[in-house]
Amino acid sequence: MNPMTMIARGSQDLARTQQLVALAFSITVILCLIGCSGTTVETRRSSTAAFSEGMAAFELEEYAKAEPLLAEAMSGALQPDVYVEAGVARAKCLGHLNMVQEGLGVADIMREGLPSEGEYFALRAAVYAAAGEVATAREEFAKARRLDRQVQPPPGI
Repeated sequence: MNPMTMIARGSQDLARTQQLVALAFSITVILCLIGCSGTTVETRRSSTAAFSEGMAAFELEEYAKAEPLLAEAMSGALQPDVYVEAGVARAKCLGHLNMVQEGLGVADIMREGLPSEGEYFALRAAVYAAAGEVATAREEFAKARRLDRQVQPPPGI
């Protein structure tokens, strides 16, 4: 085989390889878009319904009823701001149910979505206050106030 034929064949092979790579990439993108949008309308509706029921129970101070509904809502397809609202309420519910460590765990998950670090420490204070751990709640709220002068104290401290 002469060198010019080898070069021509190499160029054809390279072009074919580039086409296959482009095709594979396109298929991957399509599959990702189809697979990534797996949240169904029913899941969104279910999450929204659980959120609404959970928040209603929370407002009525029915914490044992509210907590699992809020957990269900959070496991679904809520908008980010609604997810944070559900998480804040759920953390407080867990405090009222004397499940402080679990409540603090939820607060940790919510940390990035809260408006400020002060709000994070205020949420921790609310979890402790709900569980009746007033001294610890005051310590956490003092941290919150140092970071954010606008933050409001939770009930009970």
